[in-house]
Amino acid sequence: MGKAISKTKTTKRSKAAPRKTKPAAKSSQIKTYRAALAFLGERTNYERMTRVGYNVTNFNLSRMNRLLAGLGNPQKDLRFI
Repeated sequence: MGKAISKTKTTKRSKAAPRKTKPAAKSSQIKTYRAALAFLGERTNYERMTRVGYNVTNFNLSRMNRLLAGLGNPQKDLRFI
C-alpha cells in the first residue's frame, strides 16, 4: 500500500470575497494526489463562503458553454423542453 494522505483543513471565512485564482493548470501538471489537492486548494470554495456576490462576473454560463463545446455540444442533439 502507498503512504497515507492526510486531509487538509479548510478554514471558514466570515466575510469572504472571491479570490483571484491562478490560471488553470494543465493536466500534465497534476500528476499526484497531493498536486490535485494543492490545485483545488488554490481555488475559491463557494460552498464555504458565507457571503457570495451573485453577479454576472462571478456566476455566468461561459464556463459551462466552453465545457459543452469541448464535448461537442451534445445538448444540441437532444429534444426536450
